[in-house]
Amino acid sequence: MISKEIHLKSRPTGLPAAANFTMVERDIGEPGAGEILIQNHYMSVDPYMRGRMAMAWPLDEVMIGGALGKVVTSNNPSFQVGDYVTHGLGWREYAISNGEGVNQIDPELAPLSAYLGVMGMPGLTAYGGLLVTGEYKPGETVFVSAASGAVGSIVGQIAKIHGSTVIGSAGSDDKVEMLKASLGFDHAFNYKTADPLTELRKAAPEGIDIYFENVGGPQLEARRHRYLLRKRWRTTAGSRTDAYASIWSYTDLRHDFHLQRRRDSDPGTAQPHRNDLQTHHLEGICGFCFCRPTSPIFDGYESLDQVWGSEIQ
Repeated sequence: MISKEIHLKSRPTGLPAAANFTMVERDIGEPGAGEILIQNHYMSVDPYMRGRMAMAWPLDEVMIGGALGKVVTSNNPSFQVGDYVTHGLGWREYAISNGEGVNQIDPELAPLSAYLGVMGMPGLTAYGGLLVTGEYKPGETVFVSAASGAVGSIVGQIAKIHGSTVIGSAGSDDKVEMLKASLGFDHAFNYKTADPLTELRKAAPEGIDIYFENVGGPQLEARRHRYLLRKRWRTTAGSRTDAYASIWSYTDLRHDFHLQRRRDSDPGTAQPHRNDLQTHHLEGICGFCFCRPTSPIFDGYESLDQVWGSEIQ
């Protein structure tokens, strides 16, 4: 079986571009006893990948990441031909697996792409970060940075469904308008052209209860002003889009360390690594049926440069 794969060719400087990747065709063989062959239909591009490209992932190997596909051959009694599944076997046309880490999904419950979004890791990060780590209470005032992204948009919509005042920031005027017009945010601003502290004072004169952190920089600093904090404020963190697209500063690293070291003992970071959240997330997120996906879908490997610009900026 010949399969196309996307390999990491070079380490990006700034935003990744198509030149950092290369398409490779290789013979992956045929599935053996207990194995299945998956034809991928969707592959996920997530901001966390940017940091791992810088140091963790080897060059000239397949890009690791979430994917969704259809079982086309099965020698494993747990899977039937025609099953739709999600897995982390990376950016490849076909994947062979023994079934470990492969999860069957219901294509009738939601659109297939939703299982890499609101029903997948971004949704789990939003759900666990807001409702569990953030100890959210209905009606609280919530500020979400990078609010137009896959995680931030879900956080804001869940909070709005529960009657909160929701403030969001985004990286363009078009995204700001989308937050207000399509997702119902009470206030939104362009963090590249507006002063975050001024905007937050205007939108939440009595302070904020929860800051869902996805960007860092001036917005994280603005949140730290005591003027903006109510008595029982909490910070929960999802992705760090500014750090993924640039070089971390000492201040950014200090804040990240402070949040990360609180992960297992105190509200601080979203916790998609907690397996016990996954079942609750899938059950709970179905109740938020009005959540709208905001991440664009691109067709074909040749659109990689567009994908990175859309997802991280």
